[in-house]
Amino acid sequence: MTCGILLVTHPGVGTALLEVATRLLRQLPLKTEAFEVPFDADLDALLPLASAALRRVDGGEGVLILTDLYGASPANLAGQLARLGTPVRRVSALSLPMLLRSTMLERELTVSNRLGLHARATAKLVQTLAPFRCNVTMAAKGREINAKSIMGVMLLAAGQGTPVTVRINGEDEAAAMEAVVGLFERRFDEDS
Repeated sequence: MTCGILLVTHPGVGTALLEVATRLLRQLPLKTEAFEVPFDADLDALLPLASAALRRVDGGEGVLILTDLYGASPANLAGQLARLGTPVRRVSALSLPMLLRSTMLERELTVSNRLGLHARATAKLVQTLAPFRCNVTMAAKGREINAKSIMGVMLLAAGQGTPVTVRINGEDEAAAMEAVVGLFERRFDEDS
């Protein structure tokens, strides 16, 4: 089960953002759809169509509704959708970075193997991520790096007990996150 994303915007905005995001990521990892509200629309007449779009993107865990302008018709329609029973969260001031960030998986992990992210553990992490096409970053101690780079991961200097934020974005992100979490949980296959 996953959540979905519904862009409720003025004409042209949601479709354009969705098109650019899809082009950048090749494929969006979450069900995402744009529902555009004409300037002179009757919101009551649009509600059944918007509700159908909401149901199409709901993967069982609710829907994130992103609107372009708070207080305008799209945001008002989103407010009506929120009262229909599907769990939703609404956010206004939609932008491309917001949409891209919304589709990204993020997980906080703790380095628990005795030697931390030393050369062997780092090599194992990079090898684990190599088959995946998605983008993977790791952040620790105020620094964010490409997790597919041995030198980048080594620069984190993440010792035992260090919290690390893993961010994954792309078509195979769920499988990549599962692989990374498994590696951390197994302590990089080093400690018994």
